[in-house]
Formats: sequence, structure tokens, C-alpha cells
Amino acid sequence: MDSEAVCCETMDDDSEGWEEWEEKEDLEKQHCLFCECLFDTAEAVFKHCGSEHDFNLEGFVRENGIGFYDYIKMINYIRKRAPRPEELKCEVASRPWDSEEFLFPAQVNDGLLQYDVESLLEHLEACGTDGKMETAEEKVTRAEEKLSSAMSDLERLRIVVHDLLNTPEPSVDVASLRPSEDEAYFDSYAQLSIHEVMLKDRVRTQSYQDFIYKNEHLFKDKVVLDVGCGSGILSLFAAQAGARHVFAVEQADVVHWTRETVRENGFEDKITIIHGRIEDVDLPMDKVDLIVSEWMGYFLLFESMLDSVFTARDCWLKPGGAVYPDSCALWLVGIGNPAGHEAEIDFWNDVYGFRMSSLRRAAAIEGRVEMVNPTHILSQPVLVKRIDCCTDTVRDLDFVTNFSLHITRSAQLTDLCAYFEVYFEANCEHTVLLSTAPDKPPTHWKQTIFIWEQPFDVTAGEEICGSLACCKQAQDPRALAVTITLGSKQQTFLLQ
Repeated sequence: MDSEAVCCETMDDDSEGWEEWEEKEDLEKQHCLFCECLFDTAEAVFKHCGSEHDFNLEGFVRENGIGFYDYIKMINYIRKRAPRPEELKCEVASRPWDSEEFLFPAQVNDGLLQYDVESLLEHLEACGTDGKMETAEEKVTRAEEKLSSAMSDLERLRIVVHDLLNTPEPSVDVASLRPSEDEAYFDSYAQLSIHEVMLKDRVRTQSYQDFIYKNEHLFKDKVVLDVGCGSGILSLFAAQAGARHVFAVEQADVVHWTRETVRENGFEDKITIIHGRIEDVDLPMDKVDLIVSEWMGYFLLFESMLDSVFTARDCWLKPGGAVYPDSCALWLVGIGNPAGHEAEIDFWNDVYGFRMSSLRRAAAIEGRVEMVNPTHILSQPVLVKRIDCCTDTVRDLDFVTNFSLHITRSAQLTDLCAYFEVYFEANCEHTVLLSTAPDKPPTHWKQTIFIWEQPFDVTAGEEICGSLACCKQAQDPRALAVTITLGSKQQTFLLQ
């Protein structure tokens, strides 16, 4: 039945549904910042903090120059670290909340984060530090100085907060998805075309072939698990290298072709095809010696298939067994491409004579998958995440990392480019590196481009401090939200 029809039918049958939902929302209580008391509104929380804990939020914000972005992180810091009011007042000079980890809400549906702090800040900005109202002339002067940067900063911060407030907590595991919720993902891998693209990617496929064929000692007489086997090429490599048996698990309907391929090549006695999600299947034996998988997505972690590899490892791998690839790394590099920025972002400033600012903002938050011209690179690559596939957990895949971007060429920085490398090294006689860097042979992963909404000039030799926060999207744990801070600028991007 059509989903829209179901929705309409449900509303017709239960006309009070929306009212009941709204009542539940209204009944949600807000915690005090410093004790366990509950209140109906954020304003009541603030009043209680002033009378019972001697912590006046309005005065604290005004006296310490706390802006919109700082306010969000400060609330999360208090929730997570539970400082006493007097400790917070003493620590304010060092801004203990000034870390990207405090972008993530400590409480689901925290009303203090959803509070209209913009109105409070606008009121405070209209007042001097002595509490007196500015003259009209002073207001105009201040507005002219701040308007250009403030509006773009506010819009970016709204995007950040919107994304974070809709992410209940990090480390959403795809194993929690019901099969019906994951159907579209696996349906996409039922199409022959996507497997053709991957098989024709010689960098990708030959890297696995080289690893397996040049390290036959790892596979000889071993039991191997191929997670998300797809067309079955890795299982065929492993069987050819002397594996005693290979269990090839695949949920997508391509598995029917894979079974025929295995039979056609005479490996039906060595390769067992299992149709299902690795999270749901039972293997006909207790443990395996090795796990192989080609799980990498755009930006390395898109699609969150590494979650499934970790599930397989924790359930089926023998003590002392290995996962391949055994480690991987995510890199970031600065890009100067004014022509590309004009085509992708500035295009919306004049569309047949009309401005489309909302679409411009929407375009700016989309992570893009493109081939980067190496001549556009403006910085040295910087490592933003390293993953050990044999020991890390799903919780490690949501992360915040700080970095320093070393600029090598004076130009306008328009984009940041992310690429990844995976390594076949553990116990290998011949190590193999699979790289998707812009200056390496192209792959179907290309590179992931984050276009800076407002480009800025950089100078050779300059070091720009930054951070990158990556988490799964609450609505779809196979999609990602990536928040990048570079100097005083910050922008959130969506990969979906």
C-alpha cells in the first residue's frame, strides 16, 4: 500500500492523533543546569538557577561575551561535566567548553538548546556592558561593522545546531535498523551496474587481488568470512589462494548471480553463499580465521558498512584472527578552485535574473563526490582519523579531531578535499596500500569535496587550526553529518 495513503488513513481514523502528540511534547520537562529539579520551560530553569544557585544566565552571557555558538557548547559542557556554579564562574576565562565534543547534545530534546537564545543575544547586544541602551548612532555604527559576517555566521550556526539537535546521540549502529528500514540500501546493490563499476575499478579490485595472491600463507587452509560479498570476487580470490572454506554473506539480491558465478567457476564446494545481513545470519560453524570485506564508502565511512564488519568480527572471528584491510586513514587537504566555487555555489546568486539564496545555502551544505585536480591543492595533507579494523568499535566511528592545516601556496581557499587510504599490512609478506588521493590513479570513490560557502585568502607558510566532527545522521545512520571548523569559520556538511 502507498505510504501516503497509509498516513492519510491513519489521520482520518484518529483525528486526535496530532493533539495527543502535541500534549506529550508540552509535558516534556527541562532539567536544571545544576540539580535534578524539573521545570516546564527553559525560562523557569533560568529563574531557578538565579534564585537557588546564584547563577544568572543573562548576566553571565553579557559579562563574558558569550555568543550563540558558545552558548550551545556551554550548555552541553554543563550537562556533561556538571561543574558547580562557582566553578563555572572561575573557569570562564579559559572557556572549558571550547571543544567540538560539546557540539553533541548531552540530553535528548534538551529544551535549553532549543531556547530562542537569539532574542536574548540581540537584546544584550543592544545594551552596553554597563546595561545602558546604545544611541541610535552607535547602533548603526556597530551594525555596519558586524552585519556582513554576522548573518552568514548565524546561518551556519543554525545549520549546525539543527543537525545536532536532530542527532539523539553519537554511535548509532546500523544493526539497530529493521530490515524494512534498510531495504533501499540493499536494493541499490541489487543492480548489476554498481558491481560493474566496482569490478572495473582496477585500483580497488587489484589491490585486493594483490593482497590475497601475494599473501597466500594467510589464506592457506583457513576459514574465511567475506562480509558483503557482492559479486563474490573476494571470495573467489580467497578460494583460489587456498582457503579451506569461504562463507560469503550478502543481503542484496545480487547474491543469486553470485551463487551462479561460484558454481560456474567450480568453487561450490569451497564457497558457501549466505543470503542475509551479517547481523542476522547464523554461520554453520563457531568461528572463522579471517574476515575480508570491501566496505569503504565515500568519505571512507559513508554507508556505515564498517559497523557490519565490526559486528562480524565480534561474533565470528577467532581469538588471534585478523580483519582485512586491517587499518585505514582519512586525510584532509585544502583546495583553491574559484571556478568550481562559482559554478556550484555562486551560480545561485543570479539564476536567470533571480536570487536563490536558500538554494545557495542548501548547495553549500552538500558534500560532493568529485575528482580533484591536483594542481588545485593548497596545503599539505593532514590526518583526521585513523581506524584499526581489528580493535576499534562502532563508537569510535563518531569522532571529533583537531588538526593544523599547513598552507603551501598563497591563494583563495574555496574547498576542503577528503580522501582515504586503506592498508593490508598485519602479518603480510607483501603489504598493499589502496589510496584514493587526488595525485594517485583514480578510483570510483573519487574524492569528497566540502565547498566553503565563503572562500577566504590564505598565505603560503600559514598554519590554520581546525577541527572535524563526524557523526551518523539520526534519521539515517548510513548517512553522515560532518562539521568542519577552520580558524574562525565553521560549516556543517551532509553526506546522504
